[in-house]
Formats: sequence, structure tokens, C-alpha cells
Amino acid sequence: GHIISGDFDLIGGGSNNNISGCDYAFIGGGTDIDVIDSSYSSSIGGYNNDISGSSHSVIGGGQNNSIKSEFDNFIGGGSQNTILSKVSAIAGGTLNTISGDGYSFIGGGENNVVNGEFGSILGGENNTTDGEKASIAGGQGNHASGDYSFIGGGFQNKVSGEYSYAFGRKAEITASQSGAAVFTDGNNINTPSSGAHTATLNFENGVYVQTTSG
Repeated sequence: GHIISGDFDLIGGGSNNNISGCDYAFIGGGTDIDVIDSSYSSSIGGYNNDISGSSHSVIGGGQNNSIKSEFDNFIGGGSQNTILSKVSAIAGGTLNTISGDGYSFIGGGENNVVNGEFGSILGGENNTTDGEKASIAGGQGNHASGDYSFIGGGFQNKVSGEYSYAFGRKAEITASQSGAAVFTDGNNINTPSSGAHTATLNFENGVYVQTTSG
């Protein structure tokens, strides 16, 4: 059976769903779904999706997803995705987490983590952003900890410098190297930045710039 404890709450169907401690909450269907202390929040369906202590939030579907903090959060679907922040969204994927000060986004992928405010990861696997406004487009095992840093993709890139960015494989920019850029090919070697406000390119067969003139 269902449990409802609050004013103007509604459970549309499903089984073993629970709304408690909040008003104007909604569960569309599904099984073992909880909306607790989260007024104006909705869980549309799925299995074992929970919203707790987060008003004006939505889980669209999937399974074992949870929103556990603040307000204005959204999980579209997928599985085992978690938001522990405010004004943030996870579109899908699995085992993705947003924490920190919020205003962040994960598009999908697996086991991606956004800790910094206004951070974003579009996809990929095992990527992490810690810096404020840091972003990772995709790839695997990338870590953007510098504020305003960016990793375009690739494998095991590490960007700790502010306003710095990297593309490729195993590019490294330290915290003291702000405004740096590193571009690498796919070879399995570390490529450290040459320093702050520099561009470092590591391509085994060289770098070519082609021009045409008439």
C-alpha cells in the first residue's frame, strides 16, 4: 500500500510508495518511491527513487536514484545517481554524484563526480571536477581541480591550474600553472605543462601548420 502524510499530496499508482512530511508532492507510479520532507517535489516513476529534504525537485525515472539536499534539483533517469546539493541536474547514466555548493550538471556516463560550484561533466567515465566552474567534456579518468579549468576529453588528464585546459592523454597542469594549455596525442606518456601562461604540445610525429596563399 501507499502512505501519504501531508496536504495536497498525490500518488497516481504503483506500489509501496510514500509521501510524508511535505505538501504538494507527487508520485506518478513505480515501486518503493519516497518523497520525504520535500514540498512541491515529484517522482514520476521507476524503482526505489527517493527525494528527501529537497523542495521543488524532480526524479523522472530509473532506479535507485536519490536527491538528498536543498532545493531545485533534477534527475532524469538512469541508476544510482545522487544529488547532495542545490539547483543541480543529472540527466542520466549510472553512479554519478553532484555534491558541493551546487548549480552543477552531469549529462550522463558512469561514476562521474562534480564537487565544485557551477561544475559540469557532459559524460564519460570516472571523471571528477573539484574547481569552481570547472568542466570536463568526456573521456575517462580525468580530473579538473582548478577553478575555471577545462578538459576536452581523453584519458587521465589532470588540470589543477586556474583558467587552464587540456586535451589528449595524460596531460598534467599543476596548481601553480594558471592559464596553461597542454595538447597531447594518444601515447601512454605523461606530458607536463611548461609553465603558467604557456601552451605545450606533445605529438610524436610533429606539429604542422598548413597555410595557403594566393
